[in-house]
Amino acid sequence: MSLFNYFKRNAFLKFLVFIHLIFIIYQIVNDNYLTMLDSLEYLELSKNIGHYFEFYCGDLSKNIDYGYYTRRPPLYSIFLLVTSLFFTSKATIIIVQSLLSISSILVTKNFFEDQFGQINKIILYLFTIFSLSQFIYANMLMSEIFVQFLIVLTIYVANLILKYKSTKHLLIYQSLITLLLLTKPVFYLLVIPNIIITFIFCKRVFLKPTLTSLTSIIPIVIVLLYCHWNFERTGSYDFSSIQHVNLKDYNLKYFHLNKYGEEYANKVNHDITVKSREISGYPKKIEFIKTQSIDHLSKELIPYIFFHLRGSIKFFIDPGRYDLFMFFYPNSNKISEVGFLSHFNKDGFLGVFKFLKTQPTPLIISLVIILILNIVKFLGFIWFWLKNAKNVNLIFYVMLFFILFLAGISGPVSAARFTIPIYPLYFFFAIYGINSFIKISNLTVSKHL
Repeated sequence: MSLFNYFKRNAFLKFLVFIHLIFIIYQIVNDNYLTMLDSLEYLELSKNIGHYFEFYCGDLSKNIDYGYYTRRPPLYSIFLLVTSLFFTSKATIIIVQSLLSISSILVTKNFFEDQFGQINKIILYLFTIFSLSQFIYANMLMSEIFVQFLIVLTIYVANLILKYKSTKHLLIYQSLITLLLLTKPVFYLLVIPNIIITFIFCKRVFLKPTLTSLTSIIPIVIVLLYCHWNFERTGSYDFSSIQHVNLKDYNLKYFHLNKYGEEYANKVNHDITVKSREISGYPKKIEFIKTQSIDHLSKELIPYIFFHLRGSIKFFIDPGRYDLFMFFYPNSNKISEVGFLSHFNKDGFLGVFKFLKTQPTPLIISLVIILILNIVKFLGFIWFWLKNAKNVNLIFYVMLFFILFLAGISGPVSAARFTIPIYPLYFFFAIYGINSFIKISNLTVSKHL
């Protein structure tokens, strides 16, 4: 079947293209590509690679900040460079990202339909319409959609390993894991559990699982080489300097904000920052930030673990207040306000409710609808695994691992943005879970009638 005929016959594909086109046109008209600091850093890194072959995400004309050498792994910026090679307009980038977004959703949909049959179209279309963060990040210079496509591609290749028992696909799979960690810093932590995943794959399909599972060393070697390269440039073996920023400014600060209040949280954070500035040498400075942050958290390890787990649940629920504000109200002075996450950590649900009352009415309506649907999705996701844990293929457990991995790693900083890399996987687990629940409910009602 030709691509045109496939498009002509696939109503959901036409629906996806239509929604993506609306967001593309809106973005081109408003020219709002660089609202987030991350976007500026990705673009700066792309420019520095293209002009000077310098892997630095800051302004080279200013004083060098060693943290900018490692803050952003290079792959997404290389993607920006290649995508805009022949066209200077950023519209090219968002069009390509929208194609990646559509592809990721369709490939994942096919996976689930092959295993579980046709999807409930009413639920599918309803949930898709209100998956606003998916369409927003397809139109931002952010790595989320690119990472999402890499994850879906990784799942696709992993399935080919099981299907064709091919070492070639196993090597491609390891290469994709490597590309993931060179796109988002968080994925360097994936290399250790990947050893187990690879061994399970190899035990399932190969005659010599121990030998073939050694391919899992490839991403580990890349991490070590990348860290060594960072050491040569900065004097520190860090994979990414953003780890220390997140540890101090998010994990530690949000925990203290939740437990002791804003004054104490700001004081501890400020003290660490001030003392770190008194230390000469970049490696010693960031080591101090890391050890001080970990020391504070380790003193209250059990309360922090519960706080972290609660954040991991918010990973599935957050309606994306900042995403909507950033995209639809880019010039508002309210965009710099702290959002749901900060108010929740400070005052719980009461703080979130008070905060909501200060927001624009269209935004409140959208957020309430998305929040309700997100709760329904989460319940559908749980129901899916309660009903299907013993019946699904191994590949669906790999999908589950990616979802839980990102939810667990995100913890206190969990927000709608962080769900984007695994969103198609989670989206269809939720839909099929809800569909299963509806069928069982209908059967129960029929029996009682």
